[in-house]
Amino acid sequence: MKKKVFKFRIIGLLVFLFGIFISILFGYGISAEYSNQENGTYRYWILSFAILVFLLNHTSLILLIKKSVRTVFFLNVLYLLLLGLIVFGFIRKQIYLQIEIQEYDIGFTSIGSMILIFLIFAINRFKFKEVQYENIDFIGKNEE
Repeated sequence: MKKKVFKFRIIGLLVFLFGIFISILFGYGISAEYSNQENGTYRYWILSFAILVFLLNHTSLILLIKKSVRTVFFLNVLYLLLLGLIVFGFIRKQIYLQIEIQEYDIGFTSIGSMILIFLIFAINRFKFKEVQYENIDFIGKNEE
């Protein structure tokens, strides 16, 4: 029997394509942030967080390709981290920086959050659960 991660192949394809998009996005962000030579602790936090997301994304993509059991866990951690990043950035911009919220900020936050919530729901709803047949030999036999 073939190893499966999700019940439907389309879920795996969506997760894979979204993972490639996140790799490109955060890879570009890491290179742009690294080439910026401003010294400051805030910049190092941004760079370390981007590297964490980048490595976590690559780990989940490798586990998805290998069809590992831990794929769903890593994807949940990655998507919850990204969802927290989007919400934190929106709240930080409004409260800490006291910048007026634009329409595209609300649109980006809501669309990004909906995509991540949909992916989290789809991953957990359609993950492949292998049925364990431990006592299949004893079905129909009286065990006393």
